[in-house]
Amino acid sequence: MKSTWARATTSIDLLDLDHKGKTILQWSLSPRTQSTILEPETARWDERVEAAQRCQDAGYIVRFRFSPVIPVKNWQAEYAELVELIFARTQPDVISLCAFGWMNVETARGCIDFSLLDPHFVSAMDSAAPFLAVRGFAGGGGHPIPHDARAYLFKVIIDQIRGCHSTIPIALCLETVEMWALFERELGVRLNPYKKSNYYCNCGPLCTPEHSLSEGVTPGKSWFGEAPLIL
Repeated sequence: MKSTWARATTSIDLLDLDHKGKTILQWSLSPRTQSTILEPETARWDERVEAAQRCQDAGYIVRFRFSPVIPVKNWQAEYAELVELIFARTQPDVISLCAFGWMNVETARGCIDFSLLDPHFVSAMDSAAPFLAVRGFAGGGGHPIPHDARAYLFKVIIDQIRGCHSTIPIALCLETVEMWALFERELGVRLNPYKKSNYYCNCGPLCTPEHSLSEGVTPGKSWFGEAPLIL
């Protein structure tokens, strides 16, 4: 039996346990501004990676989940910093990306100081709000950030991850079929919306290290060109 623990902390009391290689530890990660300002009373981004390294050194399998991905100002540089630190200190077997969701824009404004966000994404959210309101959650209505803006977020972060590790499995958490199809080449996962697909996510019960994709995936050429830097 495999056990998965999800953490956003540096408080670790598992280092001396005889886990027998059957426990997976998953950290929720966010970059510098998000972890220090938007997530008060939690461990900093670099402290979480340090905690994961300590657990990895103790023989645990470690995984990371970028959740929620929030486009703060300077998010491209901050995610690059986070990704570089991850691969300098650890060897995760999978990384999941989960965009900010579960609410509409009006509710989001009550939770987050929008002055901290990239103004391009604020504009995209405000413009799309009337259209997303008529869609069900599974159809994209559960995301305040519209599809194309989320796709840009994912494209930049996936490229950063692939720049450090070309074959690590990357999953899109709580995403639409359309988003998975758009990124099937980068993810190395062929998707047929009419059939069950074989993919490797962070916390699914079938995604233990014996999974056929746990040794790595083979990404293909992107549908996109290189993602430009939006200033």
